[in-house]
Amino acid sequence: MKKLITCATLCSALMFVNCKKTTIPLPPTITIIPTPAVQLPADTASLNAIVTAKGGNTIAQETWSQLSGPNTATMANASSASTPISDLIAGTYVFKLQVTSSDGLSVSAEDTIVVKSSTVYTLTLKPTDNPNEVDLWGTPQNTDFGTNPLSPEFDAEYWTVHGNPAIIRSLVSFDLSSIPTTASILTATLSLYSDTTPLNGNLIDANYGAGDSIVIRQVTSPWVATTVTWPTQPSVTDTNQVLLPATALPFLNLPSINVTGIVSNQVSTGTNYGFQLALQNEAGPYISRIFCSSRYSDSTRHPSLTITYSIK
Repeated sequence: MKKLITCATLCSALMFVNCKKTTIPLPPTITIIPTPAVQLPADTASLNAIVTAKGGNTIAQETWSQLSGPNTATMANASSASTPISDLIAGTYVFKLQVTSSDGLSVSAEDTIVVKSSTVYTLTLKPTDNPNEVDLWGTPQNTDFGTNPLSPEFDAEYWTVHGNPAIIRSLVSFDLSSIPTTASILTATLSLYSDTTPLNGNLIDANYGAGDSIVIRQVTSPWVATTVTWPTQPSVTDTNQVLLPATALPFLNLPSINVTGIVSNQVSTGTNYGFQLALQNEAGPYISRIFCSSRYSDSTRHPSLTITYSIK
């Protein structure tokens, strides 16, 4: 005897089939942690996001990319939800994080970073009658031939005094106390001008003799212009020294000597003992490079130091 399937039984079976649970794929989620604005001269930041997988899946891939900006920033690890970035310049950047889960679903989110231009300050120091300026005279044997803190000249020489060999060096310091130690020194330019009426050397030319190249060094210990002598002159360092080549010209102004390295160190360490001017080769005979000091009659030719800097 055949079993009859009633309509009620058939409908019940169909309803059971249609009510089977269906799983809907869920994409991962991204929460961007906004990056604060960057103020130059700082040029680094960090991209950060919280990534969460859904529906029992895992995260298969995370990739940061740059969508726009004034230049191409450097990302330390573009395949991580958090990565440092560097080499930023002033402007607005947009970065995108693309995330893919283990079931192939992808989502993305963006982070915008504003990089602000730094405020650049310019300080020009050109004192008259600078109390931190002196000529030192001595011999290769370290004998003192005298000092002159009131000289109208700022020079480097190898000459003779009463027939005896003499070396002349000069020291000068500028007041940098108005620059914060946290400042970033962008440029520092020392300006020296030839003495057109020299009182030393051959009394005619500011520059005289073969091999008259000069060197500017950072002074590394204290000194006082009115008491320093050749035997007690301060120490110097060759680090960041500036070598200025020899010249055949009798007069040569040097209005743009790059001393940024020296000044950066002076400011950051808070130990400013100034500069030393000397011949590169103090072996003579009869070599001179004579410049105007802060006591020279023409104030436009006084030594000057111009610094541009920004505050971190």
